[in-house]
Amino acid sequence: MAFITASKRCIAAEGCPRTVSTALLVVASAFALASLAGLEYRINDDVGMRFIAEAIIGEAGQSQFLIFQNVLVGLLLQALYAIAPALPWYDLLLAAGTVAGALLCELALLRLCTNLREMLFCAALGLTFFTPVFHALQFTASAMLLGAGATLTLVSLMSVPANTRLGLWAAAAAIVVAFVGAAAVRFQGALLGMLLVLPLVALFGVIRRGEVQWAPVAALVCAFLASLLLQGWDNRYYANAPGWETFREHSREVARAGEYAFPDRLQRQRWELALAAARWSENDYLALSGWLFQNREVFSTERLKRFSNLAPARPVAERLGSLSRRVLAVPENPAWIVPVFCLAAALLRRSLTGMAGVLLSVVAALGAAAAMAVLFKSGFRHLLWPFYGVVALTGTAAIFGQRPGAPQNGSRAPEQGMVAAAVLVCVAGLMLSQVREVFARAASSDELRRRVDHDVAAWPLRPDSVVIVWDHNFPFETWVRPFRAVDPMLRRFPHLNAPSLSPLLKPFYAQWGTSDAAWAMCHVPGVLRVADDRLGLAEPQTRVLESWMREHYQEEAEVIPAFRGEVLSLYACRALPAETGRRQ
Repeated sequence: MAFITASKRCIAAEGCPRTVSTALLVVASAFALASLAGLEYRINDDVGMRFIAEAIIGEAGQSQFLIFQNVLVGLLLQALYAIAPALPWYDLLLAAGTVAGALLCELALLRLCTNLREMLFCAALGLTFFTPVFHALQFTASAMLLGAGATLTLVSLMSVPANTRLGLWAAAAAIVVAFVGAAAVRFQGALLGMLLVLPLVALFGVIRRGEVQWAPVAALVCAFLASLLLQGWDNRYYANAPGWETFREHSREVARAGEYAFPDRLQRQRWELALAAARWSENDYLALSGWLFQNREVFSTERLKRFSNLAPARPVAERLGSLSRRVLAVPENPAWIVPVFCLAAALLRRSLTGMAGVLLSVVAALGAAAAMAVLFKSGFRHLLWPFYGVVALTGTAAIFGQRPGAPQNGSRAPEQGMVAAAVLVCVAGLMLSQVREVFARAASSDELRRRVDHDVAAWPLRPDSVVIVWDHNFPFETWVRPFRAVDPMLRRFPHLNAPSLSPLLKPFYAQWGTSDAAWAMCHVPGVLRVADDRLGLAEPQTRVLESWMREHYQEEAEVIPAFRGEVLSLYACRALPAETGRRQ
């Protein structure tokens, strides 16, 4: 009883050392475990942005154009690298944002705890979800945690109001800084993190009407409006930068026609009409959807728009079905952990009314996932851990945010103690199993890294060779490690993704005399194509390349294996006959 009384006083006192120190300990422990396993990147977009920030791709004067993050972040990194170029500033900011988001989430949850058992539960919850997020760093996950942390802070203050003016304004400032920072890192991620928690804000606003402190609410609204202004400034910066004026519009149209499209090719008449409007063949669309879209004449903005406006889309039900299939196909899918933690929280607090908030959170999560699948794409497997982590944190906040019930009489206390002990043992076991999975995935990455090192060391490259990475055919996210130096040979690995539409690859295009990477692969000596044999993309890409050269240059392409390794293979291409054809 003494600890319960002390905990309640701790909650009432803003910045209670026990609450803050516990949150710091949980987050620090999760990061330490992830570091012990070995930090890595979750996807290759972060590797690409690090390359841009460090001028490995493009030139030093272009390092602020991170493509996927707001140019404000790029300008900050540019200044930091100018001050201390030897420090891994991109990784430091990426890790700092992720840790800050996790800390805000954990602190918001711990403020709702009334006893040691609940604090231990929140610690286990944080370690379970934060450790895998820290292990595989990813910028959208960082933005999600920051956005969710800002909104959960509001929820926490609605349930347990601040009782000092200093604490209230400090929390409001944290909400603004966290959400605006999240929007600068990835606006869509910040918005998703906020939307997952926002229904709980509405629920507590109704339950606690008359008790709500409006400063944090106003802070979140102002932060959202500021993030919109920041997005507008980012667009204007690109529009006024020489060489980048049309990049945003063109890249949006490429994504709309390719990555975000879900065309129904069975509607042959409408499908062929859309291809005819863009003056494309079936192979041209395969090239576009497979990231071979660098030819600015074939894939001009106007032709992309004409195609997208006429292409038949598959029904919404099919897109949702594709989402569920992709998510369920993930071996380490953590979806089942969410209801386990929410049920455990309900047993600890002995609150069935809190399950209504949990249900609301789950419905909001399903709605957000469905909206992403319909409006954008169904493949967001890289966001499962932060996504489910935010849902679990929100569900727990829905339960712990309820008013504690009356103490049980003496006859029921031992029974409740046994239930609480059983719950804590179960969640501790679950936490340990998930941490062990992180170490298992890290060991698998280490083995892949060893095999890739072996292959790359044996590549028969000349000093002027260029290795084109078409689609995801090189495991950048595994081979390149956070906080570690980058192999200089990666400067010769142009990746055919979103940055290839920008001036960042201009040095390669100038050397080749064209931006058509397909033509360069078949005509420029020393230009090779790498293929990750695990993905099975080599043969389909060879067919696309052969058809492309035949249709656009009236040449036959002969693809020649140049190297076969444990994981990676290299391919050369030679155009027949020898004439160079028409460059575009």
